[in-house]
Formats: sequence, structure tokens, C-alpha cells
Amino acid sequence: MSTIRFFEKRGCATNAKQKKCLQNAGHTLLVEDLLAYPWAENAVYLRTFFGEKPLADWFNGNAPDIKNGVIDVALFDEKSTIDAMMANPLLIRRPLMEWDSVKMAGFDANEVRAKLGLDLENLPQDSCSMQRAEAH
Repeated sequence: MSTIRFFEKRGCATNAKQKKCLQNAGHTLLVEDLLAYPWAENAVYLRTFFGEKPLADWFNGNAPDIKNGVIDVALFDEKSTIDAMMANPLLIRRPLMEWDSVKMAGFDANEVRAKLGLDLENLPQDSCSMQRAEAH
């Protein structure tokens, strides 16, 4: 099994369920606080989690500034997206996960299954109840 670096928002119930899912599948987690991590010093590292995903998919759609219409993600380019996320890490889609040479933003069951070889359906029913959930 893999050791996964897992960036979460502390206290997020959805992230807690996602961690439980991965741990029940036998993975070891190195948990990081997404909001406390020094992103301003690590912009290049932050960028690596998003791969070729569209910019809109880099954002946490449940971030207050997005939900309240303060931020329109359609107006952002790559640099302004990273700058905004470094200034306000609540904008970052979570969890961010890293293992071996793989990096991901968000917890999409199909992507997790494909990249980790994780069989989510065969875990005990209550161990991964948020298979397709995005963190809030």
C-alpha cells in the first residue's frame, strides 16, 4: 500500500471520511493542514496538483468567496488562480493528495481508483461513504 500525503482542512467532515476510506484500504496518511501550509513559498509545488484539469476545477466551489459571488473563477488565468489560492487557501479544491509521482486535487472515486488501484466498492460499507464527495 502507499503512503499518501493528504492536505485537508482541519475539522472538515468530508475530508475525515475520505481519510478513513484511504486508511481502511490499507494506505498510510501523512496529514497536512491545507490552510496552514506555506503556499506563498511553494507556488510551483501547488501548481503540480492540478495537472491538465481546467482552471475551474482547481477551485473549491464551496469556498465562501466563490459561493457568494465575490470571485468569478471564469475570469482567472493560471497565474491569477495560483496567486489567489496562495492568498486564500480556502479556494483550493481539496483534498490535495500526493504519493510516489502522483498528485491529485479533489477526491473523485474514479480517479482515486485508477491512480491508486483502490477498490472502493469492496470496502466495508461505512468505510467510504463519501466516495464521490468533494470537500466543503
